[in-house]
Amino acid sequence: MSYTLHYQSSRQEVWHWYWRTWRAKLWRVHVLMAGFVTFSVALSAKPPLQVSFIFLSFVLALPIVILLFAVWPQLMFKNKERTLNIGPEGWSTQIGRLTGKCTWGEVASVAEENEALVITGKNGNALIVPLRALQNPDSWGQFVGEVQAWYRSYAV
Repeated sequence: MSYTLHYQSSRQEVWHWYWRTWRAKLWRVHVLMAGFVTFSVALSAKPPLQVSFIFLSFVLALPIVILLFAVWPQLMFKNKERTLNIGPEGWSTQIGRLTGKCTWGEVASVAEENEALVITGKNGNALIVPLRALQNPDSWGQFVGEVQAWYRSYAV
């Protein structure tokens, strides 16, 4: 069985997903990026290099990196209605004239979180399918089970 769903995402859903992902793993990437920025700034500084300068550079770089990465999903947010086709081979979606698709082999994880199914690609992008996307909320368990089974069949 395949599903065709029509729904609109909300900025709040994207925001909550982002910060849950940040707490789980993205913070490491941000610390690494801030370290890279600090290292670059330190290399361009005139000797003698002082530890306090390096520390201050990192303290300034980290919140800027976090802010830029957090703002990006909000800037890329699309509030128009999404059409999602999801089945045994993967998923495809359309928002206005924009389209995208992904096979289950290109998916990193499928997880149910806060009345939503989050399908995260190996590229880091996520597709958030809220409970309200189903016309019959009573079939949510079946939908989640089938999607997870499709993913597991390719993830092995």
